[in-house]
Amino acid sequence: MDFQQIIQDWGYLALLIGAFLEGETIILIGGFLAHQGYLDLPLVMLCAFVGSLAGDQFAFLVGRKLGRGFIRRRATLRVRAAKIYRWLRRYDVAVLLGFRFVYGFRNLTPFTLGATGFSPLRFAAFNALGAAIWAVVMPLLGYIFGKAIAAFIDDVKNYELLIIAGVIVAASIYGLIWWVRKRREERAAAVAADLPPELVEAAPDEPKSA
Repeated sequence: MDFQQIIQDWGYLALLIGAFLEGETIILIGGFLAHQGYLDLPLVMLCAFVGSLAGDQFAFLVGRKLGRGFIRRRATLRVRAAKIYRWLRRYDVAVLLGFRFVYGFRNLTPFTLGATGFSPLRFAAFNALGAAIWAVVMPLLGYIFGKAIAAFIDDVKNYELLIIAGVIVAASIYGLIWWVRKRREERAAAVAADLPPELVEAAPDEPKSA
């Protein structure tokens, strides 16, 4: 089975799963493959939207059920949860629409919002709008990347696997560096002082908008 057949058979499913779990790298690659003619760009965007919407809604619901105890027991998560809560109180709508674009906070943000007792209906509305924005922007970036590569390389198809591997390696290296740096910072700052009351006390209230 050749590369094109594999992409045609499994490409959209892979995009759905990738967008559900995290998504940035695989959706960028999906946009690149759409430029190369293997996938349809609107369908890539649809997969990105459905996967992202479902993944973040799932994280929110899990946060409502299990989030408080899970965050309390993990010092580094307490630090990140407190940061998310401060961002929400200060920027509100910008956080609700843009958390997908902040590396390392995509899954934790809806999980934390669920744990703080944030309004499910309000989250669902902003989740849908934010997913739609993300599902358009990220595949387009991948498509533009493919167009830029084609401007410098005459026969891009001969280098497709190398380009995709390079994107994956670069994203993995960046992710590893980010994770190591964040772990060091969060271990140094692992205190509960800045946690919202909803994660410390018994009765949750929705965070106030800025």
